[in-house]
Amino acid sequence: MGVTGLAMEASADHRTRADVHRTRAANRSRTRVRARAHGRARHRARSHARPAAAETTPATVVATTTPGAATDSAAPTQWMPSRGRQCHGRGSGIYRGYCEGPRRVPRPFGEAAQLATTLGIGTHDVATHLLLDAPDPRWVAAVGSQPADTLLWPVTEGRLWRGYGRVRRRRARRHVHEGMDIGAREGALIRAVNDGLVLYANNELHGYGNIIMIVHADSSVTFYAHCHASYVFAGQRVRRGQTIGQVGHTGLAHGDHLHFEWRVNGRPRNPAQRFTEVPEDSRGLLSEAFRSFTSFTHRA
Repeated sequence: MGVTGLAMEASADHRTRADVHRTRAANRSRTRVRARAHGRARHRARSHARPAAAETTPATVVATTTPGAATDSAAPTQWMPSRGRQCHGRGSGIYRGYCEGPRRVPRPFGEAAQLATTLGIGTHDVATHLLLDAPDPRWVAAVGSQPADTLLWPVTEGRLWRGYGRVRRRRARRHVHEGMDIGAREGALIRAVNDGLVLYANNELHGYGNIIMIVHADSSVTFYAHCHASYVFAGQRVRRGQTIGQVGHTGLAHGDHLHFEWRVNGRPRNPAQRFTEVPEDSRGLLSEAFRSFTSFTHRA
């Protein structure tokens, strides 16, 4: 075979390989498109099947006559605008592909809303402040109750998924998981771990989704994140054991669960030994989580 023939054969072989690569790329593209379409269809189906859950599921709450307190009632019926799924796109780093919404928080009203205005709470700035610093003494004084030594398990039907400090990913081994993940079905009820004042209930913090932040009489603050819905808003006083929302998977969440944080002076703390009324199937896991965290801190 002459030089010309060899060149023609090489050119044909090159075209064949290029055709194969293009075909494989097209197949991958079609697969991704179908996967995205399937994901959107699943989300629409879930949205159509479950959107009223936060509005119709009755909340068993503790009655109180304290001014500005949440009352003994069903789930809220007046909601703030949803604002859609609020998904992160390119350039969002670890948040890419995750959605902070839909927002499901009640529309503020009455004395509690007035109290929020007076104290300047319920804003994005307040939420950011609570991530970094201790709560304002005025907020603590407005709680109006005595501090407690224990924390109620926040989801009665929830099971511990992941403890404080446990990060197994190789690239983040020295990163501390700043809360506890408690797995439960979407819509499972969340309760306040202690008496407190709601400082924030919204979905403006990246990764947390629908989140509730409550300050307590001992100046500690508790976070309840990835909620499907919040039943309370800034300015409301809540009682220990009161239903405050529903478990969900908004924000940076892999499946339905509650991400719970307990913060003292603006710093996250391990709440493992403070919990009471822990379900039997989580007691051993909670003890193991505490031992693992203790070992982690000793190694660090």
